[in-house]
Amino acid sequence: MRLIHGILISMLIITCCVLALPVTADDELTITQAGYTVMPGPCSIIESSLKTGTLSEYRYDYYTFPVTSARTDLIWNLFGPQKTRPVGLSVESSSTADADFNIYVSYNKYPNENSYDWADTSFGPDGTVAIQNPKMGYYYVMVKSMRGSGNYMLYYRGFNCYTPTPTVTPIEPCYPIYQSTKSGNLNQGGYDYYTYDVSGYRTLATWKLTGPQKTRPVGLSAASSSTADADFNIYIARNRYPTQTNYDWSDTSFGPDGWIELPYPSTGTYYVMISAKSGSGYYTLDQKSYNCDGGGGCTPSYDYVDSGTLTTGNFDQYSFDLSGSKKRLRWDLTGPAYGYNDFNLYVALNRDPSPSSYDWSDSSYGPNGAVEITNPSDGTYKVRVYATQGSGSYQLRTRSYNC
Repeated sequence: MRLIHGILISMLIITCCVLALPVTADDELTITQAGYTVMPGPCSIIESSLKTGTLSEYRYDYYTFPVTSARTDLIWNLFGPQKTRPVGLSVESSSTADADFNIYVSYNKYPNENSYDWADTSFGPDGTVAIQNPKMGYYYVMVKSMRGSGNYMLYYRGFNCYTPTPTVTPIEPCYPIYQSTKSGNLNQGGYDYYTYDVSGYRTLATWKLTGPQKTRPVGLSAASSSTADADFNIYIARNRYPTQTNYDWSDTSFGPDGWIELPYPSTGTYYVMISAKSGSGYYTLDQKSYNCDGGGGCTPSYDYVDSGTLTTGNFDQYSFDLSGSKKRLRWDLTGPAYGYNDFNLYVALNRDPSPSSYDWSDSSYGPNGAVEITNPSDGTYKVRVYATQGSGSYQLRTRSYNC
């Protein structure tokens, strides 16, 4: 744990018996914490207070914190006496050497070291207790010296945090014929350029930008200053470089993410600009293109979508009777988008397929797959969708073409 500016100064002088004053709203802006875990959501401090005290070994203090309206997070940071050395000596002060202060919290009752709802009893002078989605009521906190003596501070905050609505990528219309992922790191005001060539007929091209996500410090709900309110934008122009004021397509909605899709894009070179309008951090850019009708405007003579849900090790099987002269027969599998899912596709003519016996397959790792047969023979095609790993819903699209 670390405090900066006025709070750090108070910690340095408190061992000389100078007690810190209660924190003000302005002081709260100077407080940061180290260590972050990914947990998106900007937060507001609804209330805060700073308690100070002095304890000798085995003594304790109690505090009461009322929570009278909804909160998403509560946190208490205890900063106990730090080790000190007398001036001119290299031995530690006996009163603060190896101090061990603990913090205990209970809901609507007084805690003790044998009965509590939350606690930090790790060895050392400091401690942290954090509660997510707390109930309204009274929270009683006990600070106890298990070893050593000296001054301490107890810093309390109540937060209201919200989780932003995630960017939802539409279900893929079919298996992409081309895809690539680019990544980079931008500081505020910076930008990167990428190019993408569309050299043939496409039914759809998409660009998905995933910028730096907001994070919560360990045990806290406040956003990291570097990624809080990050606003990354995406600009695209065909056959020329775009700028923030001169482009063909863009997504400048506020936030770290973006999405652009172009139905039936013209051939050419598409230049993509990623701009960090505010905030900084890492991003990824996923580029995909599709040919979902099978060719240069060739309309399928048969087009049907089946759907289902599978768990690991299970499968669904479908049959398709083909008669008459067909140029192509195609299946596109779109599996569950989130998680580590591996759905595979197996096809056989006039018999049941399996992962070890089939005529055509797509067993590449991932939730999606595609099988296409040119100049297919008449007969009954058996198609098996198999969940090798993961679970969820899928769609299987079957199409045949006369062209």
